[in-house]
Amino acid sequence: MAKEITYNKLVRDNIHDIIRSQGNDCTVTTLNDDMYIFELKRKLVEECGELADAETREQVVEEFADVYEVCEALSSALNLTQTEIDNAREQKAARNGRFLQKLFLQTVIEK
Repeated sequence: MAKEITYNKLVRDNIHDIIRSQGNDCTVTTLNDDMYIFELKRKLVEECGELADAETREQVVEEFADVYEVCEALSSALNLTQTEIDNAREQKAARNGRFLQKLFLQTVIEK
């Protein structure tokens, strides 16, 4: 008996071909630009969660690659240049620092 599983999520370009090559059927649709950007942001959250859960070096590398792929697609969809991103990164680093000292903020006492 056929079993239908609902995913409702953005997937890589070849996934539907892979599903069909395994003898299964699937339904896909092409998103408009606004929905594509929305779904890329959702996918980024999903992939970051998977990276956070990765335990082995191999898993970390694979999930990091997924995060990077989604970031690349999102920056392209938003017409961001690498120069813009790098400049913002450098400005933020100059203002707030980087993450090199392994500092973990525990409390703040507001006065």
